[in-house]
Amino acid sequence: MFKKKRKREQQSPPSEDADAAEPIGREAAERSIDVLAQILRTFGELSFDTAESEHAAVQESFETWARHLLLGVPPPGGATLAEGV
Repeated sequence: MFKKKRKREQQSPPSEDADAAEPIGREAAERSIDVLAQILRTFGELSFDTAESEHAAVQESFETWARHLLLGVPPPGGATLAEGV
């Protein structure tokens, strides 16, 4: 109860190199893309009807975005970078 409190160790300020993020490996990048696609698909599966859209339409939209992310097919709406998007 009356013990002396320890001083917190001083943390050194981040170095200038801390801003330069190290590149991640190809395997980690592919895993990250797979996880993001699964998140999109889960959002679609857990969607529900609203006044503006139905569950099936929302689910299809998320599925289309997941396919775009994984396969590089055109995003919903069909716009491409070549068209100036």
